[in-house]
Amino acid sequence: MLTVEGTTVRAETRTLSATFEGGTLTRLVGKLGGRELIRVRTPFESPLQLVYANGGATDVLRGPDATVSVHALSPTRAEVRLHGWDADGVIAISEDVESGDLIV
Repeated sequence: MLTVEGTTVRAETRTLSATFEGGTLTRLVGKLGGRELIRVRTPFESPLQLVYANGGATDVLRGPDATVSVHALSPTRAEVRLHGWDADGVIAISEDVESGDLIV
């Protein structure tokens, strides 16, 4: 099950607990043994980059008008929508109910 609070997505499946803040995976805990696999204290300013053909890259959330919005589409699916000056992007987060896996 996925829940949305502001720009935070929390996922609870039978195999893991995960937290995404503004599109960045900041916490991942395996339920078998309760081991914390990922813990990010300060989320990235932009979880998504636009990569140019010449190898250069820029953060999607670069600039003062950049925005992040999170939308719960169902109990098992949410989208993080990123809007920036140079690009827009979507990070889809969903639960595979049969396996308990998280799909990003």
